[in-house]
Amino acid sequence: MNAFIEVGSALRAVEHSAETLEAQRRALSAARESLAVAEFRFRQGAVSYLDVLVARQQRQRALIDWIGARAARIQSVERLVDSGPAHHRIRGPYPMEELLSAGMLATLHQVRARRRSAAASVYVRARTTGPRFHSRSWPRRGFVENESP
Repeated sequence: MNAFIEVGSALRAVEHSAETLEAQRRALSAARESLAVAEFRFRQGAVSYLDVLVARQQRQRALIDWIGARAARIQSVERLVDSGPAHHRIRGPYPMEELLSAGMLATLHQVRARRRSAAASVYVRARTTGPRFHSRSWPRRGFVENESP
């Protein structure tokens, strides 16, 4: 029962993140147009350079907000993939082809492979950097039974 609730909340999060991403895309487009108008009016002598700087600042803020919305979208898709059963691909109103074309994580296998890779690199780093497992001290002579000195 909890699995259904988890998948349902993940689906709602994906829907919400898609709406937020689209709103941020529209805001970024409007900020770019506003900057273009401000630069044109500055070249014509109708506004001061301060207006151009304000328009640039607004465009930068809109770009930062869009990047944040895109990151939230990727995280919500990852949560959706994690919440599904391990042997199924998620189907339904969220086609994986759309998510793949948008650069999103698409399958549980990709999510798990990324996590395994990160965990493996941490494990290898811990094993190779410690003084006990340093390459010059491991293996030690005489450590294994029946090894001649």
